[in-house]
Amino acid sequence: MAFGAYVYASPYLAIYSFKSALESKDPSGASEYIDFPSVRSSLKEQIKLELGKKILGEYSDNPLAFLGMAIVNPLIDGVVNTTVTPSGLRMLFYEGELSQTDDLPEVSGKIEPTTTNSVNSDNSDQRSSFKYHYTSYNRFVTSNYFNDTDDKVAGIWRRKGLVNWQLIAIELPDGIWTD
Repeated sequence: MAFGAYVYASPYLAIYSFKSALESKDPSGASEYIDFPSVRSSLKEQIKLELGKKILGEYSDNPLAFLGMAIVNPLIDGVVNTTVTPSGLRMLFYEGELSQTDDLPEVSGKIEPTTTNSVNSDNSDQRSSFKYHYTSYNRFVTSNYFNDTDDKVAGIWRRKGLVNWQLIAIELPDGIWTD
């Protein structure tokens, strides 16, 4: 019975350990919980798809729009590769934006709803609220909702072995694509 409870609680424990590594500014400890190629791929696909919709939607009658996408795609790859780091993911989950810094910013000790200041919000308060749930035996989702809206950054975790978990994908909020 106790072992079953441990297996059930294992994603919560992994997320707690991941967050603790971020708080103690231990990028190598946080990195153990991230499948970087998978996370980068998930972000690249979302960004390219949404940017493609936007560019081709606004410039559909311009034959150079496809050329623009061909030029932009390698730039997206470079930006995602340099920003998907433990500190960049911390910024994404807590503030809804990516950072290119290698320094791990301070993280509050709370997992429940917290107030954070966004770099782009003129120091206005943002309310963020973390929620956690299983989607299957081997998949777990961590969602952070921003500003009391349905905008969220979701982290998709996959079971690795019986009790270990890794972040494999990030789903960006729809609101990130609006001007």
